[in-house]
Amino acid sequence: MSTPWFSAQSWTFRIESADRQIVEAFANLLVDMAAPDADLTDGHVFTITPTESDRSPAGSQMVTVHLDGVLLYPTLAIGSVASHVMIEINQRAANSLDRGFPLHAGAVASQASAIVLPGESGSGKTTLTTALALTGHGFIADELTVIDHDSLSAFPYGKPVALRPATVDLLRSSIGQLRRPGWTIEQDERFVAPRDLGQVCADPVPVACVVFPTFEATGATELTAISAPEALTMLMHSVLSATALTSPTFEALTRLVRDVPVKRLAYRSAFEAAEMLSKMDE
Repeated sequence: MSTPWFSAQSWTFRIESADRQIVEAFANLLVDMAAPDADLTDGHVFTITPTESDRSPAGSQMVTVHLDGVLLYPTLAIGSVASHVMIEINQRAANSLDRGFPLHAGAVASQASAIVLPGESGSGKTTLTTALALTGHGFIADELTVIDHDSLSAFPYGKPVALRPATVDLLRSSIGQLRRPGWTIEQDERFVAPRDLGQVCADPVPVACVVFPTFEATGATELTAISAPEALTMLMHSVLSATALTSPTFEALTRLVRDVPVKRLAYRSAFEAAEMLSKMDE
């Protein structure tokens, strides 16, 4: 069995498995990456094969994962499959762009302009991106935001949002779909298709501001400005692919920190932070 074809920016792929539940789970999670009109002459195939003889100490089913016939993971707990496959997809999307440059960032749209949220893993950018989408902002991307060199617009990327258990707990009261039991393949992280969060942007959105979020369990929500030189350095470190750090990328980042505000946001409540960012547009 196989899923439909999906597009990760310019990288096209599908999932194959003899296990119907694995195929159905990926088809459900990747629905906003559907590529019905894509050129499939160079499409790639993940093959996920359950192994009957090898089981983890906890007793969970194990699988092997191939990409185009090449072994990626010889043994992997089935509950980790979604997380590992999503990482592989993101890496290839970042390294095979036919436009713009990739930032390790989430992005949402407000009043036809984009708020870009760069940050390292664990900084709280996905939590804040999700909270903003839940409070009416259009979803653009999570984890990988592609910025056009010329227009400085953020391109939509429909990869499902990856929520860690702590984020699920923070947002549980406001997002009903997080209360579902989840698919077997997503026990490490809970994945939510962008359309389940609300409005999904279909077209590139001009960047209006850049905000570097940091989740802090204590303290007040605070938004502070970042100087242009420091902002440029931070954004350069946020570029996902080393091959993307070209002269056009550096020039685009220089224009970005010159033309739009760049701020640092410390927050304890994602929804309080979302409200603060919404007021920036007023």
